[in-house]
Amino acid sequence: MGRGEREVTAGPPPGGYYPPPRRGMSTAVKVLLGVVLGFLALIAGCAVLIVVIAAPSGGGGESGEQSPRKVKATARKIPYKQLAKDPDRYAGEAVTYRGQVLQVQESGGSGFMLLSVTRDEYGVWDDEVYVNYDESTSAAEEDVVKIYGTVTGGIDYDTQIGGSNYVPEIQATTIEE
Repeated sequence: MGRGEREVTAGPPPGGYYPPPRRGMSTAVKVLLGVVLGFLALIAGCAVLIVVIAAPSGGGGESGEQSPRKVKATARKIPYKQLAKDPDRYAGEAVTYRGQVLQVQESGGSGFMLLSVTRDEYGVWDDEVYVNYDESTSAAEEDVVKIYGTVTGGIDYDTQIGGSNYVPEIQATTIEE
């Protein structure tokens, strides 16, 4: 043996105690751990569901729609330029607009209309919003109507001359003719 080297011998450690070999978790412990973790995941999922259901309605889309009465009571007119600039910013907000029907399409009681909401000093209507509705209306092109609804964001639609246009989208709860 060289300098600084020690001889290593196999044998019992001082005191003669050998620790038991590690074998991992027993099957019973694994099953118990799986049941506990599964139960915790179930509780967490239920808590998330309760929070989602109990959250105040933000309007917009199929889920979380506000009642027509509540929309009418809380609706405000957002200046069109602000709404058109960033319609997603106002998603879920109750709004009201009066305007002239530019286009309307209906099938089975529901449909959409393009509503021009700004009237200039010469009586010409401009600034369109895309209005979805779920109940039939007798409004036709060039009629003036007042709508109450919830902003759902913006929508890109194809124009009749082959282009496309991006406008604010509203889910109407009430259309007054």
